[in-house]
Amino acid sequence: MKKKEVHFPISSVRICIDEFEEGKQKGRIYGIALEEERIFNDISDLVVKIDSCFNEIGQPQPSKVLRSFSDKESHQPYVGAPKIFQRVEELSQKRGQKCTLDLVLNSRQQAEWQGFLRDVDGNISEQFHSSLECIRILEKYINHPNVTDV
Repeated sequence: MKKKEVHFPISSVRICIDEFEEGKQKGRIYGIALEEERIFNDISDLVVKIDSCFNEIGQPQPSKVLRSFSDKESHQPYVGAPKIFQRVEELSQKRGQKCTLDLVLNSRQQAEWQGFLRDVDGNISEQFHSSLECIRILEKYINHPNVTDV
């Protein structure tokens, strides 16, 4: 049986969950337009890091630019063709010890996320229209990694 080839759009990240104990998820975030992995220590850290990843990539653009009092620019302008740092084959090999999901963002309207989560085979688990919905789906999948329809 031929393995299905999974497409990784620029606006996607691979979430690799390595630990899940006492309600804390720890793992790594990868993307083809991210130069290095991002490590997260819990679900709120994951949300902040994912938002930061898409700000760095330059798409999808947030609909609102948040003010910041730091000297560092909090977002990058839209980038039509971001630099590619990882090949799809390399990204496909990244796996979490507990579970692995791909998060694909279609847009970031009204300071929220709109997109879908899919498993490593490219099967869409569920669509979401806010970061809170995304977290709910992630937590269900992490608690029941063998269930395909969360």
